[in-house]
Amino acid sequence: MERRQIPELSLPAGMRAIRSDWTILLPGWDQDLVLRLVSYQLTNGILIRVLTERHELSALSIAQLYKERRTIENWGRWLKRLYKVKEPLGRSENTLPLQIVAAFVTDLLLRVFKQGGGFKGSLYEFVTTCRDLALVPLSRLGSLRDVHLRVAKLLGLQVESPKRKL
Repeated sequence: MERRQIPELSLPAGMRAIRSDWTILLPGWDQDLVLRLVSYQLTNGILIRVLTERHELSALSIAQLYKERRTIENWGRWLKRLYKVKEPLGRSENTLPLQIVAAFVTDLLLRVFKQGGGFKGSLYEFVTTCRDLALVPLSRLGSLRDVHLRVAKLLGLQVESPKRKL
């Protein structure tokens, strides 16, 4: 429909240029759906095209938002691979942060038992054992040191008792 003017401006790091900013209608689509196509180029030469309904923002703002969105999506993919998260446990606003914290704590505990207790099993074996232990009342587990020793024993690990100072 029309090409928008791109003002001269300083671009953020990682962005070489904003190439174009168009207001468009897609053939075969509803004629009431007016879209915007912003093209920008990264410093490595890759050309990115963003199709949006946001007409109130500048082309630079759209490019920056999309660039940040890609960063967040890449971080999310990395996190899912690292903590072996297959899919979200729910759809509420708090589900994903809670699942990330739970995965982080589980990974931290696994590392503690691998470093401190010599655990050699897989993440699955560790989670299964922890799930079984979750059914034991805390009052029966005793102190944190007792819990560590009991879990190490259940996992078949040899743990030396610390020398007590007199």
